[in-house]
Amino acid sequence: MTQQKKIVAKECRFAIHIPTRSSDAPDLHLVKEVRHYEDGTHEPFTNFVKNYKRPFAVTKEAYRNHEQKKESESLDRLNTHHCTQSDLRFHVARALGKGWSNAQMRELSKSPFLYGTDVSSTVHIKSEYRKRWPDVATDYTVAYYDIETDMTSEEGDPIMTTLVFEDLIHTTILSSFFRGYSNVVERILEMLEKQLKIELPEKKYRFKIELVDNMKDLIKKPIDTAHERQPDFIAIWNIDFDLPKVIGALERQKVDIKDVFCHPRLPPHMRFCKYKKGKTKKVTASGQVKPMNPSEQWHSLLVPASFYFICAMSSYRFIRQGA
Repeated sequence: MTQQKKIVAKECRFAIHIPTRSSDAPDLHLVKEVRHYEDGTHEPFTNFVKNYKRPFAVTKEAYRNHEQKKESESLDRLNTHHCTQSDLRFHVARALGKGWSNAQMRELSKSPFLYGTDVSSTVHIKSEYRKRWPDVATDYTVAYYDIETDMTSEEGDPIMTTLVFEDLIHTTILSSFFRGYSNVVERILEMLEKQLKIELPEKKYRFKIELVDNMKDLIKKPIDTAHERQPDFIAIWNIDFDLPKVIGALERQKVDIKDVFCHPRLPPHMRFCKYKKGKTKKVTASGQVKPMNPSEQWHSLLVPASFYFICAMSSYRFIRQGA
C-alpha cells in the first residue's frame, strides 16, 4: 500500500558504511530513512545506496607553496575529487601525485594540500538529506530489550528475551524452563492482563509470547521483530551484561551473530557484527588510573541494521549530568 503513496520528503536517521571486500562487490551504505508521504503519514525505511561518491579536495599545483596545513583555502585554488569511501586512500594518493601507494590514510592526511578527508561519507549523506528536505523532523523511536539468564548454569545463558516497541511486547522463553507445566502461554497472558490493569490501567499493549526449543530462536525472534518494525534505537539497561551474554550463547551454539543482528536484506558476504567495549578505566589529573563506573562506560555493537543498540543506563547518566 505504501508503495502507491507519493513520497514528499525523507529524513536520514543515520548512515552506516559497508566497505567493499572484493572487486565485484559494491561500496555500500545502509541509510535509515523516515519517508514522509503526501497524505501526511510517515514510516521508517532502510535504503541501500551503492557506490556513493564522496568529495575531497587537493590544492592545485600552482598554489602548493606552504609546508603547514591551512585552516581554510579558497575553492578556486582547489581541485575537487569524488570517489567511494572504500577507494578514498587510493584516490587521495593519486591526487597528491604519489601514484600507487601503500600509505594509510593517517599518513596521507598529513599533507598540507589535502582537505575534507576527515569528513566521512556517512556525514555527507546525512547532510545531503538535510539540504534537500530541511523542514522535516520527527521524533526518534526507541525499543527496549531485556534478557533473563539461567542462574543455575556456569555460563548463565539467556532463558528469556523481550523486545518492547510501541504497543508490542514480544517475549521468547526456552520451553525447557517450563518443563512439566501445561498451558504456559495462556497462563502467562492471563497473569499479565490482570497485573497490567492494576499497574497501567490506561495503557494498551499487545503480547506476543513464544515458547522456543533452542537458543537461536530464543534470541533471533525478537530481533527479527526489530528488523521488521525498524525502531531507531534499541535501549538496554547495562548493555555490557546483556549483549555479551547473548553473543556468547549464540557462539556456543555455532550460530553466526551476523545472521541475527545484520539487516536481513544485506547479502551474507557483506555482513559484519562486532561488540566493541568502551573504556573501563580513566586517568585522573594527578596521573592515577581509576576504574570507571559502569554507567560512565560506552559500549557499542557495530552492525549494519535499521537500529542502533544503546545503553540506557549510560544514556540516563549522561542526560542527568547535563540537566
